[in-house]
Amino acid sequence: MNASDLQTRTWEALGNNFVFYQPSELFANGINPALRLLVLLKPDLLTRRVTIPLLAGQLFYDLRTDRILVTGTVTAIDGSTQISDARVTFSDLATLPGWRLRRISTDATAIITSVPDASNLRFTGGLSDGTSFAVGDAYQVELRTADCWRMERVLLGGMTDDDPVQSNDQLKPLTPTTLASLRWHRRWYQKRGTPRHWFLHGWYWLCIWPRPEQDEFVTLVYRALPTELSPSNLSAIPDIPTAFHDVLPHISAAMLLSKEGGGECQTAASSFSERLGAEPFAKLLKAVRGSVRDDRMVVGAA
Repeated sequence: MNASDLQTRTWEALGNNFVFYQPSELFANGINPALRLLVLLKPDLLTRRVTIPLLAGQLFYDLRTDRILVTGTVTAIDGSTQISDARVTFSDLATLPGWRLRRISTDATAIITSVPDASNLRFTGGLSDGTSFAVGDAYQVELRTADCWRMERVLLGGMTDDDPVQSNDQLKPLTPTTLASLRWHRRWYQKRGTPRHWFLHGWYWLCIWPRPEQDEFVTLVYRALPTELSPSNLSAIPDIPTAFHDVLPHISAAMLLSKEGGGECQTAASSFSERLGAEPFAKLLKAVRGSVRDDRMVVGAA
């Protein structure tokens, strides 16, 4: 099932209400939140194993990567703060912190500030190299983000292939630690040697300690967030197992209905309990039913 199928089946679950639920609304507040909810409730659905390079002396590794959302060619320019592309739809992107506009030919970037309409992008004046866009420039819209929400294991060496690659003549798991524990080691920040421990600092900084004395390979095994889908790429396929694709339209519809309040919210809560199990949503369903009863009492009293 691809994004186009999900879109059609979610509309069907909503009674084919195409006017109220536009594609941008469908994906932003229905399909993508449903994907994340499934993965958070069932962490085993999406586990990734990747090997990363760690340079000699490197202590922290940034887990974020640049995810390309849209590519195209500039068709018009408004000064140095806005580009247009009549062949691409930007309105379903919204504007979030960290969204960047990159000119591919020079690898220069700018921060996107708004999406005035379907075919225009506004950004901070000028590009990072001091130049501006020109008509015909190839560009891409990208978001720097980490898809790891829970680290499971960190191993010294490359273990993503059938033929493991030893690092520093070793192939072993590193032991989890904390920043508070490392502070007991005198000058822990400067210590170098064979990496033995790891911890996460914030949402996306991975610390490997002690600092490696030579270039290393490190393998990460983590619970991942699903790649977001977009109406701009309806051929994309959800990266969760296909066995769970059929439930996605129903959860997406429940997500959208839950925004409406009242009876729609109660329908959504019941759908969550039916499709995903009663236990995670028992308190929600009880609260919604109580809220609906309170509303009826107020109306009756009036």
